[in-house]
Amino acid sequence: MHDDLDGALRTALRTAAHDAPAPAPDLLEGVERGVRRRRRRRVTAAATAAVLVLGGTAGLAGVRDGAAPREKAPAAATGQGTFTDTPLGAPITIAKRWPAAVRTVPDRLPGGRELRPVRLLDGHVLIAATESAPGLPYRLWAYDLRTGKARVITDVPMTPETLFYAGGFILAGDQLVWRAGLPGAVEFWKAPLAGGPARRFAVLPKQMSAIENLVADGDAVVWASPQGIVRLPLAGGVPKVFAGTKGYGIVAWPWVGTPGTTKGGVGEVLAGTVRNLVTGEVRRASPPSFKGTWVCSLSWCVGEAAAGVTYRTATDKMITAVQARGEKDARALPPSESGPVDQIIADRFLPYRPARRAGGDLLYDLRTGNLLDLGTGGERTGIGVHDPARTQLFEKTRPGYLMVDLSKIT
Repeated sequence: MHDDLDGALRTALRTAAHDAPAPAPDLLEGVERGVRRRRRRRVTAAATAAVLVLGGTAGLAGVRDGAAPREKAPAAATGQGTFTDTPLGAPITIAKRWPAAVRTVPDRLPGGRELRPVRLLDGHVLIAATESAPGLPYRLWAYDLRTGKARVITDVPMTPETLFYAGGFILAGDQLVWRAGLPGAVEFWKAPLAGGPARRFAVLPKQMSAIENLVADGDAVVWASPQGIVRLPLAGGVPKVFAGTKGYGIVAWPWVGTPGTTKGGVGEVLAGTVRNLVTGEVRRASPPSFKGTWVCSLSWCVGEAAAGVTYRTATDKMITAVQARGEKDARALPPSESGPVDQIIADRFLPYRPARRAGGDLLYDLRTGNLLDLGTGGERTGIGVHDPARTQLFEKTRPGYLMVDLSKIT
């Protein structure tokens, strides 16, 4: 009965390495979006995934290992560049210009049970989760959209001790990986994408339980913690902390970035200096000074409101500014309707809506300067981004989910 889907999954596994190797959206969307917004001053723009900190007193001995940065990167500073006002044209509808980049996927399994999408593989195998209650996923599925058949990949284990449930589902090779929280600890689980029981492969103490930007790195997972950048093999064992990375965030693995301070004050540049932990290469940004703070991805920086600053009149207004890393000057965009803008998706796209602009959800293409319409019409669903490296966006619409594959936008 499942032969067709088994074959589709095998094909998907062979081609997954060519898909965007980015973590899928976190299913605890409502909870984590609020946490991320409250804490965004503490992380780099490319590490805007939510920070979940657990209590406990367990120690962390014998794990300070791994490749070290070759030199300590200085904090980035603003420069003396200028701002150029940038007019915006009419939004380009993604589905009309790049029809292969947009499709609608179901929001229910064939039996009618509501699902949450995790990732679309090979163009037709939807990896999804069903929930026992909002935010509590309990089963992972592979749904072949061509044949209409779905099968269970694995059940998500739950225990009375679990404080928060499986979030941050990602693909690591042929495994689905996720985390869950225990009192004073965080546990890691994996299950074969082809199907099979879930297995817990690590339990770590509270010093490592603040997980930002969980990403795959071959046969391991990597994330940012208060101790530094951590690498944990899927086979289990002792996690390794990259020496000299305390306070760093993952920008686009293996690139990591230096933070500013927790204050997000005027003149700060978050992830202004980035370092490749494999090659040792360092890149710096020096965006123009203004009454705000900057957050950067690997290739771009975005200027936004600074913490504790009041913006009142036209002569004392907050601007939205963008700058390519390595350049001197910046573009000044019309003010954003939704306030500060600090998420750069796939190192290219910015969720951004100019004030008094009608319609649905928009992206600003940093590379081309175009506004892009996701196609949600007048309904604004919000672009819930939990890892800006990923290229698949799932927006809840009626009916189903609108899936936009940013990798197909040229």
